[in-house]
Amino acid sequence: MRILATVSDQAWGGKHRYMYDVLSGLSALGHQVGVHAEQGGRMAARCRAAGALDVVEVPPFTSAAGPADAVVAQTVRRDPPDVLIASGRRDLMAVHRARVSLGLTQPFVFFRHSAFPLSEQESAPDVLAGLTRIVGTSRQQIEQQFMPLVAAGTIPEARLVLIPSGVSATWGQRVAGHDEREVRRRLGIGADLSVFLVPARLSWEKDIGRAIEAFAALPVEDAVLLIAGEGPDHGALRDQARASGAGERILFLGHVDAVDELLSVAGAVVLTSSVPETGPLALKEAMAAGVPVIAPALGGIPEFVRHERDGLLYEPGRTESLSALMLRLYEQEDLGGILGRAAARTIRTAHRLERRVEHLAWLLDLLVLRTDPGTALSELRWNAVRLRDEARFTYLFVPGTSQITELPPAAAETVGEAVAHEQPALLARLDDPLRGEIVTTLYRMGALGRVVTAGAV
Repeated sequence: MRILATVSDQAWGGKHRYMYDVLSGLSALGHQVGVHAEQGGRMAARCRAAGALDVVEVPPFTSAAGPADAVVAQTVRRDPPDVLIASGRRDLMAVHRARVSLGLTQPFVFFRHSAFPLSEQESAPDVLAGLTRIVGTSRQQIEQQFMPLVAAGTIPEARLVLIPSGVSATWGQRVAGHDEREVRRRLGIGADLSVFLVPARLSWEKDIGRAIEAFAALPVEDAVLLIAGEGPDHGALRDQARASGAGERILFLGHVDAVDELLSVAGAVVLTSSVPETGPLALKEAMAAGVPVIAPALGGIPEFVRHERDGLLYEPGRTESLSALMLRLYEQEDLGGILGRAAARTIRTAHRLERRVEHLAWLLDLLVLRTDPGTALSELRWNAVRLRDEARFTYLFVPGTSQITELPPAAAETVGEAVAHEQPALLARLDDPLRGEIVTTLYRMGALGRVVTAGAV
């Protein structure tokens, strides 16, 4: 399957890590994934460095028509993808304009990462009508941003899909593989110092000043605060740290790609966002590594961080509550271990990246099979299936399961031939709309499946 994804913004944040992980996973499953990312941005650089994704650098995406539109339109005209994916409001509009101008009809999927309300442009009826699926990244986000549109009859609820962020099964091993003493040495951190880590962009919505204030209020001297990130508030936060009285124990590391190294020395990860984030990947990565987390009970965070079970939650806006929880973890090492182990289990069992990617690939297959099955059918194979002819109907079932379907008379002969010759592509002979209904039913019940490629997630 040919997939074209657009990713806006030049900075590197949770959205970019999510999209990079998901698109890389789709590529590992054997799909042809192209990425249009902004020139000079970290997403483009990361894709180029990895080499697995075909990246095209475009001018900055803009809400109004701009130069990036021409690049997107040229790509889809020259080599039409089977699926289009947008991941931000500005690239959404660029793809929308290209689809309208070229009369494109292939599935269009919008990943919504932001905690902020939809803009008037994003929620315009013509834009929403062009979206085949809208992927939300937390239940709270879907409830707040999209269910009012469902209630108003603007979009059908069936168009909404929940796919939260996930962490690779190998992430914990990567963190554990680092030499903590060597990482501490490079960072200039003594072996006896407790480490609080804040991995976040230095911008107003992350409210990192609150973390600095809470840390400075701790009645301890043998702890450090690591702030890993870059952004427009860098200067102001440095000034705040110097004025806090704890400036010598607050280290600004800038943008850090190797967050796994930092997690190997962290005693706790602290998030202080002032907006209802959907499902911060920084928290999930810490949890997967067995590092206890402290975060506000806000947005989608309580959906995976349960207070005093696999993390600690504080009341949003209350610095004294945050500081008290930081002190609690500092004083109670056993509590940190208990929370960390429980957190690792939570991520391992319910937030695996590989499962997220497999679910998305399954969803995309269904969308393409319903709208234009020719390409997808050529990439599928029959699983173990049986046909049973009876007096009036033909049944197809998957042995060892409860999956069975009754084939309409108009489809029975073609399906039987496709099974006999082990060629799912023969199903393309069916007429619409019967073809889409039959093919998606067979895929949903497991009669059809993808050929697993080497290196698949």
